[in-house]
Amino acid sequence: MEKQNMSLNLRVRYVGAGAVLAAFCLYGGVTYAAQAANAENIQNAATSSTRGAYLKDGTFEGTAQGYGGKTTVDVTVTNGYITDVTVVSTYDDSPYIDNVKSKLIPDMVNAQSTAVDVVSGASYSSNGVRYAVRDALRTADAMPDSEEAAISALPTNKQTFTDTLSIGYLGKQQEKEQKATVGSGFAGRV
Repeated sequence: MEKQNMSLNLRVRYVGAGAVLAAFCLYGGVTYAAQAANAENIQNAATSSTRGAYLKDGTFEGTAQGYGGKTTVDVTVTNGYITDVTVVSTYDDSPYIDNVKSKLIPDMVNAQSTAVDVVSGASYSSNGVRYAVRDALRTADAMPDSEEAAISALPTNKQTFTDTLSIGYLGKQQEKEQKATVGSGFAGRV
């Protein structure tokens, strides 16, 4: 009897795990289909006769402070729509910038705005890319008033973004130097 109960418990667990797995697969498929449809709609809109909100077409370069230094991007605007954002150069670590490329950039293109959420765990890299896109659009005089209003509505800190980055970066550098000094001090005593 006990063996049958164990067998039944295992079957119930496998069925439960299978249901959870099926739900995740279904969610992923629906999300992917929605993103693909949105991307197709943006591409169609970019080639249609209706114009998007951005004021100039072309590829524009912008630069902003990322976590490890300057981040440079190219922003492509076609028929008033942001159709592509490419990270040209960055000093940020590749796992963080890869997350930004795979999550934040599609969000900006889908939303047609830089006023999107940063990638969790890669906020400095995300802000570097977002601000570089804004720099590119502002420098080219392609930023519409509606985007400026959306950016202005975002919460701000008392410190500027650059100050925060500098303080965070310097703190990390000092921490590394202190660990190196402490490590070399112990090595000499042994």
